[in-house]
Amino acid sequence: MSKLPLDIVNFNTEFNSELDNAITIANGIQSEFLFAKVPGEISRKFQFLNFEEIDSEEFLPKAFETKKALKGFYPYISFYTNSPLKGNGWTNLFADSDLENGISVVTTHNVATAIIPKEKMTSYFLYYFARGILKFIIKDKFNHDAPSKNGCLFDFMQQKKTYLKVCDQMQSVTIVGVK
Repeated sequence: MSKLPLDIVNFNTEFNSELDNAITIANGIQSEFLFAKVPGEISRKFQFLNFEEIDSEEFLPKAFETKKALKGFYPYISFYTNSPLKGNGWTNLFADSDLENGISVVTTHNVATAIIPKEKMTSYFLYYFARGILKFIIKDKFNHDAPSKNGCLFDFMQQKKTYLKVCDQMQSVTIVGVK
């Protein structure tokens, strides 16, 4: 059975072992998706995007242009960085994405110092693997710009206090399937 790939370009040098552990865990607990770092020659094609600070409004279109030029099947590529991330009028973002074009960027900047202990960074990566792949494959359903009444994993997380909830509408879509 084929697996849907989520390819990873890692600009992050601080949490390599945690990212590798998350990839191993994610691939070991399910069989529908394949999470993997891209080969070095592919990663090098994106190195020009590895800035000290990333503006997603500039980063995502440039990443997509580079992705289009790749040979092979790369439907979804997630970039991991330790650089501060901003975009769409927001600063200090954890992630941003271009769902239509299968590109996302996730940062670990200030996460291990302000949000969770460093020992939990593998969980942070697992969270973004799951959230990212769901957002990519169900892009028309999963994105609440306005918060849901009970809080949801797919709400825009301005306060970033809860990561574990999925609203009723999203539960029914994932259980029943997209129609």
